Amino acid sequence: MKKYFYIISFILLGVSAFTQESSGANDLIVKAEENIYVNPDESIRIASQILRNTNHTAEVIHTNLILSKSYYAKGNLEEAFGYFFDGKKQLETSQDESKHLEYLLFGTTLFKNFGLYEITKGLKKEANYYLKSDTKEPLALIFDMQEKWMEADSIQNAENLKQLLSELESVTVKKNKETVNLKVQILNSLGKILLFEGKRDSSKIYFKDALNSQRFIQSESIQEAFILVDYSNYFFEHNQYHTAIDTLSKALNISKKFNNPFLDYALFTELSQNHLAIKNEEKFIETHIRMGQSLNAIKIKENAASNAIFNILQQNQIESKDKLHNEFVSTKWTFGIIAAMLIIITVFLRWFTVFKLKHTKDVINYLKLIQEFDKKEEPVAKGIVKSLGIPKETESLLLKKLDEFEKSNKFTSNEMSLAQMASQFETNTKYLSEIINKHKGKNFNLYINNLRVKYIVKKLKTEPNYLNYKVSYLAEESGFSSHSSFATVFKNITGISPNVFIELLKKDLKKNKQMSA
Repeated sequence: MKKYFYIISFILLGVSAFTQESSGANDLIVKAEENIYVNPDESIRIASQILRNTNHTAEVIHTNLILSKSYYAKGNLEEAFGYFFDGKKQLETSQDESKHLEYLLFGTTLFKNFGLYEITKGLKKEANYYLKSDTKEPLALIFDMQEKWMEADSIQNAENLKQLLSELESVTVKKNKETVNLKVQILNSLGKILLFEGKRDSSKIYFKDALNSQRFIQSESIQEAFILVDYSNYFFEHNQYHTAIDTLSKALNISKKFNNPFLDYALFTELSQNHLAIKNEEKFIETHIRMGQSLNAIKIKENAASNAIFNILQQNQIESKDKLHNEFVSTKWTFGIIAAMLIIITVFLRWFTVFKLKHTKDVINYLKLIQEFDKKEEPVAKGIVKSLGIPKETESLLLKKLDEFEKSNKFTSNEMSLAQMASQFETNTKYLSEIINKHKGKNFNLYINNLRVKYIVKKLKTEPNYLNYKVSYLAEESGFSSHSSFATVFKNITGISPNVFIELLKKDLKKNKQMSA
């Protein structure tokens, strides 16, 4: 689920504006740029004002890039892509090679992390044209090292990252905001990889260096918030849950300025995990709700963004087709292929967001189930039960027998019925049915099925060998007549399928084993 950290952090490598002759709006542009990652709303306000009042092409290009970065810092993908394409279109008439590279550097990370590799490939090809010219420092250096960082980070190669960090420290080019930003990303990547490898003390050093370097450039930025989220995992791995929560609280205070659902999702995911660890049920539920809300917001924004990209590229396609129609008639099939690819990309993005939402719901249901599986079920009256006038002595006796019945595991017999149970209790079915409805809040079938599911969950949790059994065996063991009926009942009661529960439980046990090693 760290995908969204990379999306934002890569954008932070987008270079700041280079000095150019402009109107009196230059000071406002500088101010807007300084606030992109600490107060994006202020950057948007200033940049929007400039855009309304300028006819200067260079200022329009620069301001569109600021707006694209600012909206991305807020997680507003649709607006970010819109301003990027607006500025990119204006660049077609510009000879400013530095500005072209600045847009292309921003665009390659932007679209790559959104899964649009064909667009990224086109932007890189365009960038190679400018990199062959005399404009090589510092943009060419950043472009090259950023590619190396992304490759090493994707394959979790700590040694390559350390070598890249050494190269970055030794370059002769003047250290600036862009090279330090890249250093911060490498340090944070090293912290995460080393923590995963179990080298906790080393990981802490890199996390602290990343935070100190970032704060030296710009304090309380969105990048700092993402680093704090990753750093909190160090304390979680050391069972220092309260320290982890304090670290995440600092990130939460920063996040309020951005209202970025990607950052919020990462924050509340980690907070819920820590609150669960310290058994703070109220905070656990609260943070899980916030996590779900953030994920829903992400889904909405990603769907809107995918539609926006499709519409923009489709419009660009139409304009290009009209412009080149007389000279390149044979290219009509190319446009059709591009349109088909865009449709496939849009369908994939929508499917992927639905898949992530389903997976998160499964994890939430799993965590709740693990937390509650061994709690004794409290008697709860549900609805209005028509009384048969059962004597109190009989009622007390039947409740005692129910308690003994639950402890005996007789409910795992697939031949258990209301009539058979009533016979064992030496009572009639009407009395027994009323007692179950009144004190368990369920009808007989739901009551028995709940006991069976709770029984098999406990077996899976406390006896690891059960994790290797087939679902059909688990069904028979817990008293169900078939694989399908067991799977259906298990999903209805717990919210997740038996296979998903077993898979998540195996991962948990493996992680706990690694932590205790």
